[in-house]
Amino acid sequence: MGRLPTIALLGTLALCGQTRVSISNEIAGSPDRYFAGNAKETTLPIQIINNHIYGQAMVDGKGPFTFIFDMGGHNLLTPATAKLLGLTTEGKMAAGGAGEGTMEAGFTKVKKIEVGGAAVTDQVFTVLPLDAFANIEGTEMPGMIGFELFRRFVTRIDYGAKTLTLIDPKSFDPKGAGTPIKFTFNNHIPEVMGTFEGFPAKYDVDTGSRSELTLTKSFADKNDLKAKHPKGVDAMEGWGVGGPSRAYVTRGTEMTIGPIKIDGVVTSLSMQKKRAFYGESYQGNIGGGILKRFVVTFDYEHQTMYLKSLPRLVADIGTFDRSGMWLNKVGAGFQIADVILKGPAELAGLKADDVISAVDGKLAPSIALYDLRKRLRNDPPGTKVTFTIKRGNKTRGVVVTLKDQI
Repeated sequence: MGRLPTIALLGTLALCGQTRVSISNEIAGSPDRYFAGNAKETTLPIQIINNHIYGQAMVDGKGPFTFIFDMGGHNLLTPATAKLLGLTTEGKMAAGGAGEGTMEAGFTKVKKIEVGGAAVTDQVFTVLPLDAFANIEGTEMPGMIGFELFRRFVTRIDYGAKTLTLIDPKSFDPKGAGTPIKFTFNNHIPEVMGTFEGFPAKYDVDTGSRSELTLTKSFADKNDLKAKHPKGVDAMEGWGVGGPSRAYVTRGTEMTIGPIKIDGVVTSLSMQKKRAFYGESYQGNIGGGILKRFVVTFDYEHQTMYLKSLPRLVADIGTFDRSGMWLNKVGAGFQIADVILKGPAELAGLKADDVISAVDGKLAPSIALYDLRKRLRNDPPGTKVTFTIKRGNKTRGVVVTLKDQI
């Protein structure tokens, strides 16, 4: 989980406030975007990794690069990608997001960004060391396509078919798109009204979050939610621009997004004391873990999101880690960044900083980190997983018995 790529730039160009903005009709007639061959829409395949959306893009005619796509994030390049493209980085600013720290960012100008058969020209990109998250995501991260591109189109994400479609706003027909839900903007992030267990809540809709639902610390404290949910765990449950984030993870009985009701949501009660998940201006964050139950369409011009239930649910919904540890990729293995108190990993003798070199006899370099995480969420309770562990100069086998944590 975690609000990995969505950032706020802190400083003279701060974007972390709660100002509502309108993008008016400039989108429909935006002169800096076009479709190849005068088409009205374009569809491209996407990958869903850690509930994040990945797709290919061309930058200034070079690529393709596999970028993370985040409807409410910013257009980003890593310093290495900017250098590869021969782009000059200017300025210096702190960037923050999930987690309580910051990272240094700059800016560059891109002449043309192409996604499928759509293109947008003359765009300012933030330059941020997003590649630092490659070991957290388990895949390379040369950059991100964000709000600045997607706001110029109607954007449809089909999590079942694993496709993303960009549509000319003037030709978009909402018939069949699903249930319409009006939103306002929390700066660049769509924000909808809903409820959590009967409490009114204003939610950011965050395609860049791997979680199902994250509730702010102020909202959780105000409504005494931890005491009302005794079955849960204190866990490292996300990693953002500001570093790791912790939450009390439990299972909510129900939530609503507009008129749509969802039961049994994996819910993170944030423990963050500043930045993204602390304040009182909104109550929570809806992530990819919720959104992938639907075909999701964003019409920025009319500030409307459409949710259409998938004919059959995709895998890995409503699950939370059953091993009791957070893993990151390191060298030829996986490093344990955190273990849950009295969780399966700790009871088996594992500790933070241990390095996993093999899983059930299969060497770590042959295993995708996100596939291992998915297995540790979805294999049934009672499943025994054998890890080969390196601690200092010693190597040994450890058996972890998976168990429901929430």
